[in-house]
Amino acid sequence: MEGEKYSFEGDIWSLGIIMIELVTGSYPFKETKGFLEMLEQIKYDDSPTLPRNSLYSKELTDFIDKCLQKECQDRPSVITLLAHPFITKHA
Repeated sequence: MEGEKYSFEGDIWSLGIIMIELVTGSYPFKETKGFLEMLEQIKYDDSPTLPRNSLYSKELTDFIDKCLQKECQDRPSVITLLAHPFITKHA
């Protein structure tokens, strides 16, 4: 969104956002009036998370939390995600 070079870490972030949308049925950010407002929300607000309740497993919640780390260097690699308990328990 900031015009930086494409990265796989960006794909990991997108995976986390899509997973939240899939399991909750709703977009994880507040409605915005434009691009800059959305960019500020993503940069400065806490990352979206699943509600901590019995509807979602700890493995799923942890998987999404790892994908949505603010700093791209803190996000796991695809190899690490494939070894995550959420994936391995369903493989």
